[in-house]
Amino acid sequence: MGKIRKENIANCRLTFDEVEDMAMQGGTMPRGLDLMNQAAYLALRNIYAAYRTRKITREQAQTEKRMVQNRYIKQRENERFFRELTVRKLQRGIAAQEKEKEILFKLKDGLCVEKEALECIGLLLGDACFTGTALMRIKEREERGK
Repeated sequence: MGKIRKENIANCRLTFDEVEDMAMQGGTMPRGLDLMNQAAYLALRNIYAAYRTRKITREQAQTEKRMVQNRYIKQRENERFFRELTVRKLQRGIAAQEKEKEILFKLKDGLCVEKEALECIGLLLGDACFTGTALMRIKEREERGK
């Protein structure tokens, strides 16, 4: 593997193989690694150190390395999924959220919605003011109906 560029470390653009190459050398953990790269680096560095000092067998080292690698890949896939999900949600925009809120506010007269349920809806929408606004609109609707 070639020399790892500092901007790749700072931008978390490292592959598992690059993290492994750094860990294999056994030096100090590079600055700027994100949490997943730090965890992989430290785990791999410890595996290599334990193998070099004959505390674990080659087979055990390979098994543990595969475990770290599988978890690393799975975590990166999860991060990518949630990043894409967040981008899609942002792309939907405020207008779509407002439309969802309006649908939720069109409650039938006399329908009693618990405050906890409204708080959950607010959390799902990412709107801290949703609960208060919903309760206010329900109260206004009830007063108009009297």
